[in-house]
Amino acid sequence: MARLQQIENRLKDINEVVFQELCDCYLALRNSSYKAFIRSGSQTGKQKTVKGTPDSFFVLPNGRYLFVEVTTVGNTRKGQLLKKLIDDIKKCLNEEKTGILNKYIQEIVLCFNSKLKTNEVEILNKLVKDAGVYKLTLVTLNELATQIHLRYRHLAKEYLNLSLDTGQLVSLEKFIHNYNNKGQSLATPLDNKFVHRETELKAVIDSFERNDLVILTGSPGVGKSKLALEGINSFLKTNLDYNAYAVLDKNYDIFEDLTQYFEPNSKNIVFIDDANRYDRLAQIVGFTKGLENGKLKVVLTVRDYALNQLKDFPFDNFPHVISISGFTDEQLTDIIKNKPFDITNSRYQKEILRIADGNPRLAIMTAKLALEKNNIYALQDVSDLFDQYFSSFIKDNKYFAKSEVLKVLGLIAFFNTLPYDDDKVLDSLLRKFKLDKNSFIDSIDKLEQLELIEIQFEHVKISEQNLATYFFYKVFIKDALLSFQDLLISYFETNIGRFRDTVIPANNTFGYRNVIDKIRSPLKIYWNTIQSDEDKAFKFLHIFWAYLLNESLEFVLVAINPLDVLPIIEYNTQYKTNDFTSNKNSYLELLSRFYSVPNHLQEAVELSFEYVRRKPKHLPELIKNIDGYFAFDIEDEDFSFIRQQNLFDFIIGKINQEDELYVHAFIAISQNFLRYQFNYTRNGRGNTIYIGRYPLPLTSSIQAIRTKIWQTLDYLFPYYPNECFKVVYNYSQRSPDVIESIMVYDLEYFLIIISKHFSSESFKHCFLVQEYARWLKRNGINNSHYINLLHQFNNPAYQMFTKIDRNRFRDKDDYELNDYEEYERLKEEEIRNYFLFSTREQFDSFVQSFLQIEDWEELRHSDFNQSLDLIIDENIKQNTSIGQYILYYILTHDRLRNYQLSQTILSIATSSILKEKFWHFIKAIPVNEAINSCIINFLSCLPEEEVNEEYISDLEDAINNIGPNQYIRIAAFDKFFKLRNNLFDNILNIILNKNENENFKIKLGRNFFEFAVNYTQNINLLKKAYLQQDLINNLFDYKGEELLLILNKDNTFLKDYLEFIFKDQVHVKTSEYKSLHIIWQLSDYSNLLDEAIGIICKKDPYVGFGENFANAFFQNLSEEDKSKADFYILHFIEKYNNYRRKMKIIFDVLRHSRKELFDTAFQKYISTNQNLENFKKISWIGNGGVYNGDIIIADIHAAEWIRILNLIEKSSLGIKAIPLKRYVQELIDAEKKSANWERKNKFLDDRD
Repeated sequence: MARLQQIENRLKDINEVVFQELCDCYLALRNSSYKAFIRSGSQTGKQKTVKGTPDSFFVLPNGRYLFVEVTTVGNTRKGQLLKKLIDDIKKCLNEEKTGILNKYIQEIVLCFNSKLKTNEVEILNKLVKDAGVYKLTLVTLNELATQIHLRYRHLAKEYLNLSLDTGQLVSLEKFIHNYNNKGQSLATPLDNKFVHRETELKAVIDSFERNDLVILTGSPGVGKSKLALEGINSFLKTNLDYNAYAVLDKNYDIFEDLTQYFEPNSKNIVFIDDANRYDRLAQIVGFTKGLENGKLKVVLTVRDYALNQLKDFPFDNFPHVISISGFTDEQLTDIIKNKPFDITNSRYQKEILRIADGNPRLAIMTAKLALEKNNIYALQDVSDLFDQYFSSFIKDNKYFAKSEVLKVLGLIAFFNTLPYDDDKVLDSLLRKFKLDKNSFIDSIDKLEQLELIEIQFEHVKISEQNLATYFFYKVFIKDALLSFQDLLISYFETNIGRFRDTVIPANNTFGYRNVIDKIRSPLKIYWNTIQSDEDKAFKFLHIFWAYLLNESLEFVLVAINPLDVLPIIEYNTQYKTNDFTSNKNSYLELLSRFYSVPNHLQEAVELSFEYVRRKPKHLPELIKNIDGYFAFDIEDEDFSFIRQQNLFDFIIGKINQEDELYVHAFIAISQNFLRYQFNYTRNGRGNTIYIGRYPLPLTSSIQAIRTKIWQTLDYLFPYYPNECFKVVYNYSQRSPDVIESIMVYDLEYFLIIISKHFSSESFKHCFLVQEYARWLKRNGINNSHYINLLHQFNNPAYQMFTKIDRNRFRDKDDYELNDYEEYERLKEEEIRNYFLFSTREQFDSFVQSFLQIEDWEELRHSDFNQSLDLIIDENIKQNTSIGQYILYYILTHDRLRNYQLSQTILSIATSSILKEKFWHFIKAIPVNEAINSCIINFLSCLPEEEVNEEYISDLEDAINNIGPNQYIRIAAFDKFFKLRNNLFDNILNIILNKNENENFKIKLGRNFFEFAVNYTQNINLLKKAYLQQDLINNLFDYKGEELLLILNKDNTFLKDYLEFIFKDQVHVKTSEYKSLHIIWQLSDYSNLLDEAIGIICKKDPYVGFGENFANAFFQNLSEEDKSKADFYILHFIEKYNNYRRKMKIIFDVLRHSRKELFDTAFQKYISTNQNLENFKKISWIGNGGVYNGDIIIADIHAAEWIRILNLIEKSSLGIKAIPLKRYVQELIDAEKKSANWERKNKFLDDRD
């Protein structure tokens, strides 16, 4: 008889008294955080019931009540169970009997050893709901039996006289023998060779030396048990007076065994595997408490997800925990690349790692298969390998004699997690696949013992991904123990992700042919029912397109045919790297999957183009798909790049038919396919990705493809010269990632295009020819035909470009210099001497070439400003007439006037001869922004001794005419301010008014206020200037030095500044106002900060996320300022402890900026204020943060609240602290509850 049925039968026959005790014990275990538990329906000290309402009740942490009523079938006449339960509920709701108002009842629990019908459950639920009680829980015969069977087995022995297992202490050798020979798991045998755990082993041995209780924790299959045993054996070698034992979990009281095995003076070490599932752990821990330290060491292994279950265990001191991670890909790679495997090929290594998925035994078996087959594609079907891996296990294990166990495992493998106590979900599923609930429960119990599944949070979950892949494949596909068709019809729409995560891995692991032969027929049947619904069709084909190739293509064809072909004037093929990452076109995405299938590639490509012919806005996405999906790869090399050959044969064939759509597509993709190396990204195990580069080999297939591309460019060049030139130009810029052999091969075609389609009159053509020659030379490629072209393609515009472009790499041929300054000197000398103009026509010719160069978009990143400035500077010095012509031309030209002529203006300002010739000439030119900038620049460079009233007037005029986005270094006009009082104020007022009234953004330059305080006493003017600069210049006063200058003159400006900061901003970042720490350098910092925090209280709507703005005053402090800040904070708490908002702010400062003071400040606060409502308003631990990996955030919060509780308990408040401690304990309990919720979600999450 199945165990579950045995338990149910005993429960049916149980007497009322024992059943009530059993239910009370079960509920107490399930609701472990209760405040009080009263058995009002039992007589104290006797196994006898008494009248009481309710039978039992719990006082919950929130102060509400949980009422319990217990009923046995033997105490109820046939057919009267529902009436009895209704009466029990009514008694619980009778406020006179219970003495409790119904609004304080949170939950009513009815325990009974029978079953109810669905309509009867609804009647009871309605009765409770109508009374306003939050929840009704029915503990039925089925639930109680299941929970006892899976989680509370000790209750079966204690109350049902049913011994489910036996337990005993055994030697390590016997434990290993039992583990290996009884088929406990698929884990690697415990007596295998110990490898790759040297660091962890040392940590374990060290821990044994220092601790009597040690926990090894990690995910299933990482080798916890093996490491623990290896550690114990190593420990015994150096501690000969110790004996070692292991516990076989048979659920038998072990205390007597301990007293018999262990003499008081003996030294022993006990190993408990999967300790969280060992019911008698408390007996062993309790036994250790009666021994001297070191007499008995206990070593536990616990799965990572179950470690938290031990945190509430009553250890005197929590054991030392050692976390064990699984084998890394690097460690597995190290195993297979060394003897006896010697697999060094990275492609084989990656494929082995994919199949093994972290399992060392599978990695070794796959490595052997790879060596045997010596063909990487043999690893695409490893069904025989998995059968070998699992077959002996399944054959030798009695549990698998019944197909039900495999069926249950198959279901769990598909769904990943299943709720074993949710009758509504489970019953429907089991009915669908003709499985019995009792068999299901028995099966999951056995599967957990075999470590194939995990049971937690009333759910079952497959333990490893490769197990899920294999057993899904075996149950639903290979052996068809369960119907894939039934699974598809019933669950596809609600479980699309699970079909993706099971079918595709099965395909990749066990081979396409093995999968399609079994599932194609049910897929076609399902497809026929949904193909007319576009949304459903795409979701279905997104997963199953590979098994319905013709059907998928026909689906697209039928959708495309009715669409109209639009007349196109211009095709757009451009896309950016991140385009179409989240808004992919469904048709193009589906068709792109066929690009990897040679037999259907041409059809898919043609359908793609016919779609964009009708929907041309999607052409860029098609180009991106082709660039990405057809990129050359090592796998393409294995098949002679047949996909790429077919692609270009098809497109070029369409070009020969004069199809312009294909012409533009070819031009767009050709520049990508002429590259030498290709990036690739592949998914790895878990959430990892592989990123690499594939260098193109010059095989005959690659030669054929490149020949076709070059010849087609040659053919198209006369018709699309600009587009084809761009392809050739981009190709010429590939270096330094060149492959020399391909570069040599391409050169023949490159020369043909230059000779046929390039003109020496074109600067762009000359530039490309000359620049590519440098790459040929750098790669050691000499070609006489190409060298001859260099003399031909060297027109004046290119010659001019080489002079004005300051490219040290290009100029290395002319200047063999490593000294940068010497290079700059020689380059300047060359520019000054080469570009001397004797006629206006010469300059006009220069400008024409200059604009041609500047106009080419490929050179817009180049900076010709310095060169042009030197040319103009030299010409005004050599020829006044030509110089004036050039200046006028530059300063009035729409494009050229934006160049900054700093050197030219400096020369004019500092030379009396040039000043006489050019100053009034410049002033006579009609004013524009460029002219005005030159005037301001000139006046800033003017020698101090030459400043006069005329120049002062010029300065005032220039400032009045200044442009909207200028930068003025006011200190440069120091010489002007010395000659006229109030000139500084006048100039500054002009600038401030323009910024304020005309929305200008004139910046005043660094250290302006340090200079300004010497020329004005108008502090209000400086304040206004500071606020303006703070608004328009992000880099302004980042050290706070200029703010300090103003505050030293008028510290009331701090209030104005804060009001200004908060004027138009809702949330202000402290990081943008780091300068405020200068407040500690002011003598009256305490009062100023009080006022500042008062302003922040009113202005900053801080809600606990991030930092409160007040932190800006407490960051980047010197040691001296830290002392001042700490003294201030403690005084502030003493002074304002009754002001909730201010306390909330100051403790935010403590949490973020003065953490080392937090404990002292906290003690200071609670010693002065024990008001609970005030305490609740302060964010003691913050609200949020950045967390990585599998961190349980609520665990962190609980730990932080425990720290707060410890601080309260350390205080000398006595009974005054009771409300605070109670409140914090409630928060701790709530966080622990939330942590369990997080753990459940992580457990149920099917993402690795």
